[in-house]
This record gives sequence, C-alpha cells and structure tokens, in this order.
Amino acid sequence: MDGTLLDSMGYWRHLAEQYLAEKGIQAEEGLNDTLLRMTVHQGAIYIKETYQIQESPEAIMEGIGKLMSENYSLRVQPKKGVVPFLKMLHHNHIQMCVATATDEYLAKEALKRTGIWKYFKGIYTCAGVGYDKSTPHIYEAALTYLDLAKEEVLVFEDAIHAARTARDAGFKVVGVYDAWEPETVKLQAMVYRYTKDFSEMEALIQ
Repeated sequence: MDGTLLDSMGYWRHLAEQYLAEKGIQAEEGLNDTLLRMTVHQGAIYIKETYQIQESPEAIMEGIGKLMSENYSLRVQPKKGVVPFLKMLHHNHIQMCVATATDEYLAKEALKRTGIWKYFKGIYTCAGVGYDKSTPHIYEAALTYLDLAKEEVLVFEDAIHAARTARDAGFKVVGVYDAWEPETVKLQAMVYRYTKDFSEMEALIQ
C-alpha cells in the first residue's frame, strides 16, 4: 500500500524522528532506514530499547499511530494513475487484496478517505499474519483469500526487499516507482514488469 497505492512513504520516513523530537530526543542518522524493514511493533521495541524510553512498546505504537493517523486522515494521496487503474480493474472483475506492513486501522483509514478501499476484496497486514515482508507469508495468505492460482496473480511492490520476497516465492511482481526507494535500478531489473505510474499499466490486463 505505502509507496505503491499511496504516496505516503515520505511521511513514514520522518515519523520516528517526529515522535522522538516531540520527546526532546535526537534521532540517530539512518533510523528510518532501519525501521523500514520492521513491522510497527518491531519498530516500537527498537525505539524503546535504543532510546531508553520508559513507555511500553504498545504506548509507543499508540503515539506513533496518532501522528501517522493524522497524516492519513488529512494529507496522504493516491499515487499517480492509481484511481483510474483500480476503476479499470474493478470494471474488468479483477479481484484485488491489500497486503501491507501498516496496521489495519491506519491502512483502512487512508484507503477509505482516498475513496479506493471499495475496490479491494480484503486486507492482510504483517502484524495480522505474524510475519514481515522478509517472508512470503502475507502474500500466500492473500493468495489463499483470493482463491486464485499463483500464476493468475500479480504482486505490486515499490520496496525492493518485499519485491524480492514475492518473486522468490514464485509470484509475478510488478515494480512500482517510488522516490523513497533507493534501489530503483535494481528493482526494475528483477521484476516481471515495472512502472513509473499506474497510467502505464492498462496493457497488463488486455
């Protein structure tokens, strides 16, 4: 979802810094890169242990969640071409499911506000399945839910580590450009298809 459907990665990249700054704590250089590969809960544990914060991981998650909820409620927009592309897929009876590292309540908040939640059959989160995107569990769970053969499915990902996981599990992966992915060239080379924005994607279902 983030960086693929929604132009939200910039908000996530500065979120931990914002949370720590409000507590008068200077974040380490590269903190956000470290947190990107974690679920929200894993990130909260890392922040607690690294910065000796007294609050529980759950309280840290709540504080971070409130900050990101505000971004999702007021600011985050769909990526270029996403809305007409989803409309076209829906018109052609293509089933779709969201597989995201973001907690479900935050994801739904953004998807509903931007008007695109209605196009999806369901949502799976890393927290819900118990694994991050370094393993294919979330993709396999969504595949089972959609009740499709793996060769019938395309996985859309902007992050190279997630795209690699899905590809190595046997899925066809469409790489999606996002300005916050530092390994764009490598991502483009390893996926089944690559797009700079979703207005280019109509040919995939024709």
